[in-house]
Amino acid sequence: MENSLSITVGISGAEINGRDNRAIQAGVDYLAALGGGTLKILPGRYQLNNAIYLRENICIQGSGTETVLIKNPSAQTTLVVDSDWYEDNITLINSKGFEVGYGVCLRANAPSHGGSNVIKRTLVARRENRFWLDEPLEKNFWTDHQAQIATLFPILTGEHIHNLEIRDLVLDGNRSQNQHLDGNYAGCIFLQNCQGIHIENVETRNYNGDGISWQICHDVTVINCLSVNNADLGLHPGSGSLRPIIRQNHLEGNRIGLFFCWGVKHGIAENNRICNKPAGLVVHPGAGNTENTLVNALINYCKGSLSTIGGELRPGIVHRLDKDTSGLLVVAKNDNAHINLSKQFNKHTINRKYEALVWGTLRPQKGTIKSYITRSNRNRQLMEASYTKGKSAVTNYKTLEIFQNNKIPTLSLIECKLGTGRTHQIRVHMSHKGNPIVGDKLYKKKNKKFKKIDTELNLMIKNIDRQFLHAKTLGFTHPLSNKEVNFEIPLSKDLLKLVKKLRNLSK
Repeated sequence: MENSLSITVGISGAEINGRDNRAIQAGVDYLAALGGGTLKILPGRYQLNNAIYLRENICIQGSGTETVLIKNPSAQTTLVVDSDWYEDNITLINSKGFEVGYGVCLRANAPSHGGSNVIKRTLVARRENRFWLDEPLEKNFWTDHQAQIATLFPILTGEHIHNLEIRDLVLDGNRSQNQHLDGNYAGCIFLQNCQGIHIENVETRNYNGDGISWQICHDVTVINCLSVNNADLGLHPGSGSLRPIIRQNHLEGNRIGLFFCWGVKHGIAENNRICNKPAGLVVHPGAGNTENTLVNALINYCKGSLSTIGGELRPGIVHRLDKDTSGLLVVAKNDNAHINLSKQFNKHTINRKYEALVWGTLRPQKGTIKSYITRSNRNRQLMEASYTKGKSAVTNYKTLEIFQNNKIPTLSLIECKLGTGRTHQIRVHMSHKGNPIVGDKLYKKKNKKFKKIDTELNLMIKNIDRQFLHAKTLGFTHPLSNKEVNFEIPLSKDLLKLVKKLRNLSK
């Protein structure tokens, strides 16, 4: 910030004392009135009943992980009186949990286009169950269209501003106690029609929507940020945004890690760690899984801008991961990108590496498994290795760690690099080699009981509810820029916990 003016806000000992959004907003507005400057938020936990509305030429600076802005639990009810376009008040059937100064989101069905009307406002006055809004409505909210209101809002937000910095703080959306709000309207950070934004060393977590979402914003830089456990997208460069720079971020446990929306151009994303698919999430609809798939989420967010080559059930899907395999997956937003990526997969030029925990020790510890893979005649749900029929399959592997002592059954942490991409390839090859993947219910082999195994470890292995298989690396030639791009994500928390236990017992 060129402007050297600064002011502190905090729970105590600050120039503005307070522990909620009102104190922080007062600091922002004060600096904005003076032309800009830095608002330093001292260590503490700040409870929010409304968004912090950002201004031009402002730097929001926290004290690292010691500064936490957390959204309060939301309240929700329905409207009891129709509210029309340009009315400035609403009447609630139940006002419990709603107060003057609270941020709210109004939603109602929109039969004209089959979607929803959504508007964010602030409550500025009340008379019993009737509340006045800071701005008139710009859409109709009628009771027969299931008009609802909830205390939902982004934590930090700005529209039509430039020259903004956000640094060194934690934003917590309190996901478990809040309703969902689509990332086109909010997130821990939500920006629209802004320019010249720098976000660094910020953790956005537990929001029931996106972590950081910017729509029609230009020259946005997001660097060294952590976006975790958000219901939708970790980072969401939105439609029409130009020149985003996304570097050295860690994105984990989000529905989708990094999502480039339609019309995002001339940007760069590099050295980010992205966890796109959690275990338990089915990639596309199929028998027994018609809802709550990755495709369902993509259709909702892409609004029709996905490749059509995969058909109605698989729009945008170039490849897949098994339901209980976590890790990285690439999706095509148009047919040209889909064709380009498919050619790379067919030529086996995609860089795909997996980590797995297997029973026993691989012999040799590094090598290549070559076979055919075909559907089993004994069980049509299973695949099997064959040397006479099926599709050729090549798996390159190397042992990373071996865990073995009197408290541990012999286990090996391995890396597998795919030379081909067949159904269940790594699982089939490891089972065929006599080293099935830990937790694999389809390709497991009967393992002997270990009398001296550590009790806690034994319980962790017995209770693992997925195969220990993680797609950690994905690299390809970008269809538009023609540049090599590589993404890497570490083991998910459930798998890492087991590895840490093994390492501790191996000491």
